[in-house]
Amino acid sequence: MQQLKVLQKKWHFTIIDLWQDPVVKAENRAQPLAMVDDAHPTRLGYRNIWTPIFRQQLTDVLRQSEP
Repeated sequence: MQQLKVLQKKWHFTIIDLWQDPVVKAENRAQPLAMVDDAHPTRLGYRNIWTPIFRQQLTDVLRQSEP
């Protein structure tokens, strides 16, 4: 992760870190069928956990890039 942050600083891209996100961790505990294992979501996981986070993060990135 440290090397990724170095690259982020150089190239100015956004990191969406689902692995360390406390909301994702809580949702995974609350919805055990949302993940096949610790890294692979099911359709339920994509629909209820990952997609809303990606949608929000991408919306925020696009808003920041507006003139």
